[in-house]
Amino acid sequence: MISTYGTKNANLVEAIVHHRCERKPGIRELTEKKVIFDDGSEEVVDLIVCCTGFRNEFQFLDTVDKEADPTHAKIVCKVGKEARISHDLYKHCIHPDTGSELFFVGFVRPAFGAIPPLSEMQARWCALLCSNKVKLPDKETIVRQCKQYVDYLESQFTPYRTDRIVTLVDHVAYSDDISRSIGCRPNMIKLFFTEPYIWIKCMCGPMMNAQYRLVGPHNKPEQARQVLREAKWIKHINLLFLFMLNFYALFWFCGLESCKPPT
Repeated sequence: MISTYGTKNANLVEAIVHHRCERKPGIRELTEKKVIFDDGSEEVVDLIVCCTGFRNEFQFLDTVDKEADPTHAKIVCKVGKEARISHDLYKHCIHPDTGSELFFVGFVRPAFGAIPPLSEMQARWCALLCSNKVKLPDKETIVRQCKQYVDYLESQFTPYRTDRIVTLVDHVAYSDDISRSIGCRPNMIKLFFTEPYIWIKCMCGPMMNAQYRLVGPHNKPEQARQVLREAKWIKHINLLFLFMLNFYALFWFCGLESCKPPT
């Protein structure tokens, strides 16, 4: 499951249940009026919509005044071209050559989850950098961590997927990573002993970022607790996942590298 990604739209389920929509295998051949699928079935079609997505482009960065400051213009143009590959940036946001002077927000596409919560985390981090309340590591560290991060992504999603969707991230792992930079990741051990119900909702509840408002900058603890308490979840399935996660962690600590958790 972690090596792929799912649809974000419940309309697909509705179309299958109520409107006779069918899930088909890969396309083997296109004829003048038909689509022939891998299972041998055929469909007469009037229109094919190629949902190929979008490419990241920052052409406005090429418009910098090259005569006024050639060196600066060269750096900005280079950053604009390289930033199109989102996962090559530091935490999908920062190019090593410009640091916090140029910040890319929103170029994250979680395998499962939603873009807005991750963009909000990025914006919170950006605000702290702009106000000098947090600092970036040095350039060498940024470059090294960028390479390590790409290796991690490829191990989780395979190079085929990360090359095709350069904004792809793991929602939980990425949120945890940004929250450490912000300083808003709650102490889960302390939470386990002080507020066990909130802890279990953070560990097993639906993917949402309310827990990153419990502590740290921009915190709203009472609102966050209310959201976490009221969030709907399927208890028995999620508790089973927690049980399995702990066993995987135990196997990993015992030396079984394939059980290493993504976060």
